Amino acid sequence: CCGHKMLEMPLRKRLWQCPFCRVEHDRDINAALNIERKGITELQAAGLVVSAHGGQRKSVIKTVAA
Repeated sequence: CCGHKMLEMPLRKRLWQCPFCRVEHDRDINAALNIERKGITELQAAGLVVSAHGGQRKSVIKTVAA
């Protein structure tokens, strides 16, 4: 999706369409993906190894010469 965040939505509404890009989302799947992305971002920020698609990967910060 385009990253648009819905300000309000009743809990009974399980499927929704983004008003900007028109992609349809399942609310529960979308929430799970958001939680996963947030967790991975926080683990990588701490320099921890994050499993990605079945393999182990480690985020690395490299300094590039100016």
